[in-house]
Amino acid sequence: MARHDLLVEFFSVIHETMPAAVRSPEAMREVRLLVEVLADRASVRKVGVEETRLALLTLAGSKAPEAAMAAVSGPPPCASTCSPGRHPTG
Repeated sequence: MARHDLLVEFFSVIHETMPAAVRSPEAMREVRLLVEVLADRASVRKVGVEETRLALLTLAGSKAPEAAMAAVSGPPPCASTCSPGRHPTG
């Protein structure tokens, strides 16, 4: 099982150690989103579109564990791509 949360944590550490003048909150948000999209694509390759869609929809309706690093707040960015007939692999 891949731990994409650890990859996000790695980039978070790098982000926090950079001087404020060169830090970009937007770049960190994009890294988080990209890592989530790549994890979703890996899931589609491993278990298929429907299983991934159902898992994402289940997670979208649940509360993130306290220790988890949420990629974004609010609804998942994949909500429109996880509808029946569409999937995150584009």
